[in-house]
Amino acid sequence: MTSTSKARFEQASKHAVLLNALLSHPACKLQANGRPDKNSTPITLYWVIDFELNTWNNYVLAYLPPDAPKHSRGLAIQPGSDFTESPALVEDSKYPRMTGAALKEKWTDSIGRGVMISNIILTPGQQMMFGGTFDFGSEVEAAARAITATS
Repeated sequence: MTSTSKARFEQASKHAVLLNALLSHPACKLQANGRPDKNSTPITLYWVIDFELNTWNNYVLAYLPPDAPKHSRGLAIQPGSDFTESPALVEDSKYPRMTGAALKEKWTDSIGRGVMISNIILTPGQQMMFGGTFDFGSEVEAAARAITATS
């Protein structure tokens, strides 16, 4: 998979869909800051969300334009009904150039982390690494499948 701005947007959008599906899962109990409550959320769901939030914050955001989730509904995490798109702020020229090794590493790591979290969500036996088996439901499972689907 190439790291063009279009490919980065599409991959980031898939991560945003998964993250939104996880955060809106009925068993996920959120704290006031929007993060899952470890004591009230089933442990496997909690650790999967934690892993995907770390992927989002530490890998995906690195290859997007500054504040991209604030300017594109496709990249927004839990957008409100008053969300306003700003397409000019996520156009091709705003993306960081993928010339540096560190940025390319973020791209490849985000792909690998996407495969890993998808496998954990879709394979009950692998969920044991995150605390035990959990029924993520069809919305989360569809989002997990989409992460590893090629365009």
